[in-house]
Amino acid sequence: EMERLRAEEARMKELENYDDWAKKEEEFHLEQQRKRSAIRLVEGREKPIDILAKNLLLFGLTEEEKKKRAAVKYQERYNALDELQKLDAELEEPHKIVSYLKLVELQELLVDI
Repeated sequence: EMERLRAEEARMKELENYDDWAKKEEEFHLEQQRKRSAIRLVEGREKPIDILAKNLLLFGLTEEEKKKRAAVKYQERYNALDELQKLDAELEEPHKIVSYLKLVELQELLVDI
C-alpha cells in the first residue's frame, strides 16, 4: 500500500512538472510571435495577423512587460517594440480588416492564429 502511494505521488509530481514546462513553452512561443510581429510591422512587411495584433502590441503590454519580456533587438541597434511605438494605432475594427482579405490571406491568417 505504501509503495502504491509513493508511485501515485511520483506521478502527480511528474504531471505538475510537465504542466509547468508546458506553460513556459506556451509563454515562450507567444513571446516569439510578439517579437516577429513587431519586427515585421517596423520593417513594413506586416502580415494580416500583425495588423490585428498591432494595437495589442502598442497598448496591451504593461511597462514591466515591455522592459522585461518584450525587448526585441532589431538590426542590433533598435528595440522593435520601441520603434513600433512610432507607428500609428490601427483604427479600423478587426472584423473590417478581415473582410478585405483575399482567400489566401484568410487561410494564412487562420494558420497564424
